[in-house]
Amino acid sequence: FYLTSLLFVLVVLGAVAWYNGFSILALIRYIKEELLLVLGTSSSEAALPGLMAKMERAGCNRSVVGLVIPTGYSFNLDGTNIYMTLAALFIAQANDTPLTFGDQILL
Repeated sequence: FYLTSLLFVLVVLGAVAWYNGFSILALIRYIKEELLLVLGTSSSEAALPGLMAKMERAGCNRSVVGLVIPTGYSFNLDGTNIYMTLAALFIAQANDTPLTFGDQILL
């Protein structure tokens, strides 16, 4: 799960960041404390105030930050989707259910 999530962040979100003219690694370094708080508490809600303040200090409009960050918490569930896909693959393997490569990609 962690390897897949890291791959998603670096490849998919990295491509989106590159397309929009900034480095995903620079962003990760900038919000390092919030990321560690999320990993340590297993709750992204704890990092919300600090993340919003940092985005405002980075130059994002306050009204945009107030809309986008909380909305992203509710609707951007990529990690959950990755976890559910891996759980479905695990259950299929545990039940000895054969899945073709196409079936796995479709998941």
